[in-house]
Amino acid sequence: MNIADPLSRLCIISDCKKTSDDEHVNQIVENAKPCAISMAEIKMHSEQDSEIRKVKQGKTPTKLFYKRQNLETKIKNKKREEKNTETKEERHRMWI
Repeated sequence: MNIADPLSRLCIISDCKKTSDDEHVNQIVENAKPCAISMAEIKMHSEQDSEIRKVKQGKTPTKLFYKRQNLETKIKNKKREEKNTETKEERHRMWI
């Protein structure tokens, strides 16, 4: 919901007195606004992050390397399983 839409339809002059509930809602709306992270802040934290530094240097971070190796091993094992299953099925069909 776009907060500007309902607010733009409100009357400019109001006979209602402000209540503490109104002030509370206004405070929540004011403090709940998303704030963007500045590029300088991103750059500063990126320079401090060891994995990001390794990526910038063209090195593979250790965790990523092992995750990739593990994934490749799982894929090879799955292919082997499928091949063995197909071979067993072919043998079974030959005997039928």
